[in-house]
Amino acid sequence: MTVNQQANLSFAVEAAEWLDRLEADRPDERAAFARWIVASPLHVDSFLKVTAVDRLLTNIDRHHHINVDQLLAGAKDVIPLSNARQNKTAVAGTRGRLRERRRWSGVAAAAAAVVALAGWWAVSLVADTQFTTAIGEQRTIELADGTTVGLDARTHVKVQYSDDARDIYLQGAAIFTVQPDPQRTFRVHSDHTVIQALGTQFSVDRRPWSTVVTVFDGLVEVLTANSSVRLAAGEEVRIDRNARIERRTATSTSSPFGRMETRLVFADDRLEDIAAAFNRWNRSQILIDNPTLSARLYSGAFDANDPESLITFLEREGDIEIDRQDDIVLVR
Repeated sequence: MTVNQQANLSFAVEAAEWLDRLEADRPDERAAFARWIVASPLHVDSFLKVTAVDRLLTNIDRHHHINVDQLLAGAKDVIPLSNARQNKTAVAGTRGRLRERRRWSGVAAAAAAVVALAGWWAVSLVADTQFTTAIGEQRTIELADGTTVGLDARTHVKVQYSDDARDIYLQGAAIFTVQPDPQRTFRVHSDHTVIQALGTQFSVDRRPWSTVVTVFDGLVEVLTANSSVRLAAGEEVRIDRNARIERRTATSTSSPFGRMETRLVFADDRLEDIAAAFNRWNRSQILIDNPTLSARLYSGAFDANDPESLITFLEREGDIEIDRQDDIVLVR
C-alpha cells in the first residue's frame, strides 16, 4: 500500500466513524467534529464522499432481506473495521431510524476503505463533485487526482471521473493545472467545445457568445463539431457559437495561477461577452438590449471591480444610451 493510499484509507475510516458518532447529537461530539473537519480540506472531501456512500447504502434493502454480516464475510476485498460490529451491537433499544442507519455504518466505512485502496477518484462514480463561486469570489481547489483548478468569479464546475476519463463541465472561467495520468483523459467541456489536456496548464473562459482557451504550459487539443486544433504554450483561440475556431494573440503569456488578477483584457471581443465578464464580478449587472449592439467588437483593459470604467467608455459612443435601474445598467 502506498503512502497516499494509507492516508486515503485513514481519512475514509475517520469520516465513516464521524458519520456514526454524530448520530448521538452530543455537544462535545459536535465540537470535536468541527475541529476535525476544519483541520484539512481532505477531511471535508472524505466526509462528503463517505456520506454519499452511506446515503446510497441506506436506500438499499429497506426491508432488510440482505444479511450484511454474510456479505462482509464473503467479500475478499473488504477491509474489516473494528468498530463495525460494535456499531451494530450499540443499536439495541434505539429508535428505528438510528437502528437502520447504523446497520449500514460499518458497510459504508468498509466501502469507503475499498474505494480508498482502489483509487480515491473512484468515489465520484457514486456522486458528482461540484464547486461554485459567487459574484466577485475567486477560489482555488485541488481535485482528487492532484489537478488544481482556479475558479474565477461566478463560476461553476462539475467534476465527473471514470475509469478512463476525467471530465470537467464548466460555466464561467477557470485555470487548470492538470496532473498527468496516461490512463485517464482530462477534458473540459464548455458549451459545444471540448478541451483535452495533454499534461498542461491552461485557462478556459466560457462566455455567452464564445469560449476562449489560453495555454500557459504544455499542449491542449481543442475539439469542436467542425474541426480540431492543437495549442502550445503562449497560444490562444476563440471558439464562437458556430464552432468556428479563431487563433489570436494571447492576452497574457504568463500563467496567472495562484494570483488570479481582477484585470479584464479584451481583444476584438463582443460587447455581450465583455458585459458578462463584468457581471461575474459585480452586483451591478450590465444588460445589452440590442442584438446588433451586442455583437459590436471592442478592445481594452479594465479593472473587473470597476464597471463604471466600461460604462464611461460606452457613453462616449454617440449612438449608445445608458439607462440605470437600481442594480441594472441597460445599454441601448
